[in-house]
Amino acid sequence: MSDPRDLRRVVELARIAEDAGVAAVMMGEHVVMGPNSAKNGAPENPRDFAGAFNQPPRFPYPGLMPVLGAVAAATSRIQIFAAAVLATLRPPLLIAKELATVDLLAQGRLSVVPTVSWQAEEYAALGIDFHQRGKMLDEHLEIWHRLWTEGSPVSYDGRFYRFSDIYVEPAPHQAGGPEIWVGGRDLSPYIIRRIVRYAKGMFPLRPPGDEQMAELADAMKAAGRDISELKKMAELPIPPFTGSTDVLDLDAAVANAPDMVAKGYTTLVVKPSMFIDDDAQFGDFCRDAVRKLDAAARG
Repeated sequence: MSDPRDLRRVVELARIAEDAGVAAVMMGEHVVMGPNSAKNGAPENPRDFAGAFNQPPRFPYPGLMPVLGAVAAATSRIQIFAAAVLATLRPPLLIAKELATVDLLAQGRLSVVPTVSWQAEEYAALGIDFHQRGKMLDEHLEIWHRLWTEGSPVSYDGRFYRFSDIYVEPAPHQAGGPEIWVGGRDLSPYIIRRIVRYAKGMFPLRPPGDEQMAELADAMKAAGRDISELKKMAELPIPPFTGSTDVLDLDAAVANAPDMVAKGYTTLVVKPSMFIDDDAQFGDFCRDAVRKLDAAARG
């Protein structure tokens, strides 16, 4: 909707969203892109969600932490989601420091969705073993948990990371650190394990079925937690694009909201650029979306 090099405008759009009553803003990342990042072809309509292997390598992902820090400083109420953070592309103490800094700027409004991504070339370019990324993420989460619940100094002796009596200051604004949300393609055993151990919320790429949710509920119960305490977020289901130049109809998308609310989803993700092309319309779109989604949620 706007010049990708005008990052101040991105920050201003977050402030406009806050004034319009939007609950949260979200930003993801790639650190670098490889030549095969679009080997499956770019989306026919550039407004569509980008997925694995359909992202042009020149897509301008700005640095996640600097932009989120700027958004945090420019706003006062809106929740800020680092979603998704490709955690294993950085050492765990470095990213913990960055997240704590953003959370301080946000005065406790930061939530984090840590994941590992799909692009082997990105890992290779940064000198990181792509095939160990899941196990590395588990160590990240354990290190963050220790650091943010026990405080400095922190020690760890794992397979990938080892250090003793290290101080990482200042601590995040939130006691226990930023909220961790866990997402993935489905509720695989390792996703369930991470949710049970660390998560305040879940953000699946597609809503799990009843059987998977029952497995998660049983796992949480076994760990002394209740699934009712878990916050749930999902993309608002949208009708498909019919061509390469059309925008979507907000009312058609909002029609799916009651079903999502009935399934327990209290945060629904909307990508404004699917519905408008001009960022001058952004404030009006946000107010319209909030009003219509609130009405749909109330039935």
